[in-house]
Amino acid sequence: MRFMQALRTTLYTSTCVLLATQTTMAQPPYPIPDTGQSRCYDATKAIDCPTAGEPFYGQDAQYIGAQPSYTDNGNGTVTDNVTGLIWVQTPDLNGDGLINIDDKLTYEGVLCSNARIGRI
Repeated sequence: MRFMQALRTTLYTSTCVLLATQTTMAQPPYPIPDTGQSRCYDATKAIDCPTAGEPFYGQDAQYIGAQPSYTDNGNGTVTDNVTGLIWVQTPDLNGDGLINIDDKLTYEGVLCSNARIGRI
């Protein structure tokens, strides 16, 4: 019993020390567009953005990422210029004004769309 309690205490302490020492963030291997978040928050409300070492430091509002940028491809799709992803502008793919099962693409349809817009 004492062994398990000591093990639990050691694991908890080690985990807390490990988490407390991990203050740097790795650079992601792909670009991430900025969210535009400009406010910082504690557990319940908006606060002034904390400085390093203070509780709640490291929030999204404290980092500036690549600003969102999009290009309308003129064919019903939009390219995210930061990530290179291509999105349809509307899920109403057949243009009937409804979004339902008739708007789904088959595997072959996806392949044809990719070929039509330049092979993504």
